[in-house]
Amino acid sequence: PPNDLEYKENANRSVPKNLSNIPLQAGEVRLVSLDVALMGGDKNDTSAIIGIRLIPNSDGGYDRHLVYIDTIRDSTTNKDIGKIFKRAYYDFDATYAVLDAMGIGLGVYDVLAEPTYDEERDVEYEAWSSMNDKEMRKRYNDANAKQVLYTVKASASLNSSIAFSLKSAFNNGKVKLLVSDNERRDNLINNKEFPMDLEGRQ
Repeated sequence: PPNDLEYKENANRSVPKNLSNIPLQAGEVRLVSLDVALMGGDKNDTSAIIGIRLIPNSDGGYDRHLVYIDTIRDSTTNKDIGKIFKRAYYDFDATYAVLDAMGIGLGVYDVLAEPTYDEERDVEYEAWSSMNDKEMRKRYNDANAKQVLYTVKASASLNSSIAFSLKSAFNNGKVKLLVSDNERRDNLINNKEFPMDLEGRQ
């Protein structure tokens, strides 16, 4: 994603560019999800933001491309985490946002349900609302809130269903994961179309 300086420079252009560095494909759906960790100051607890591209395949379903993972270590307030999550949604040009709304995630939902000001970028993100949970929407009766947030309330049966579906997707080759920098470098070095020496020069 763009850093704050790149974002500001682009905002000052007469015709701003799309800063997402992965062009959308026809029929593609993009998800950005937030797994909220405990916010008690424990350095081992980190919230995670994950970007996933759903690319239509020939079976009429989607291949799942996990293309982005970031962790939030230093920001431990609901306000900070909510702001970073909204920023990731817009930077990624996402279609939907996904949030675990149980427990401590509920506090982040309350932040997302209100307009959020991003001081570093001098921009205000609109309020969001749950698109799938009427009870969550009732917490904030804002008819203008953007319904892009899919709220998850995990249960034993839902967790089992998700695990089964994910295993099936892996077995069928429909999940594409990130590779390490070393593996990607080896692939480029061994690819005759992109000959590179060990210093990474073409």
